[in-house]
Amino acid sequence: MIAPDQKLNIKTESNGFDPIPADKYTVEVFDVNMVTQFNKFQGIEQELLNFQFVILEDKKMDNGDSTKGRFLWKRCSQSFNKKAWLRKLVTAVLGHEPTEDEQRNFHPHDILGKQVDVMVEQQPSADGSTIYNNIISFAKASKQLPKWEGLKEANAKKDIHIDGIGGKKKKTSPEDIEKILADDEIPF
Repeated sequence: MIAPDQKLNIKTESNGFDPIPADKYTVEVFDVNMVTQFNKFQGIEQELLNFQFVILEDKKMDNGDSTKGRFLWKRCSQSFNKKAWLRKLVTAVLGHEPTEDEQRNFHPHDILGKQVDVMVEQQPSADGSTIYNNIISFAKASKQLPKWEGLKEANAKKDIHIDGIGGKKKKTSPEDIEKILADDEIPF
């Protein structure tokens, strides 16, 4: 039972992330998965490649947060036709249009860890209640940045906090965080 005087931290927003500003970002291709999505034009379910990117640049947002370590996603059809997002992404990674041989031998895992520049826009939802970030173009990375270290980077900063009982913030050691994540006993 919750005590009447227990301080709670109830979110009042739909999610805890503000959209990143519309801008150009250098990103790393972080992950790729298959997702199924209904194609309203063809009237069928399609399997798409869902690429996950992590922003490598430390640009400050209006709320003071950094863009570094934020994720973006782009769904791509499994096609190399001239207008396909997959072709645009692979072209940016390679720095040239993929040859027929490169297209035939392509596997999505080939580009994991590679860096590209993306242009991102902010797009409001149909009802205007949410703003989404959309990748609207890919380009060859204008500069190579250090690879994203994820949890190692956060540990080095020692800025990860986990809410304790009663809503009090407790500074958690990097070892505690790794144990929590490894045990899958996240306390929220």
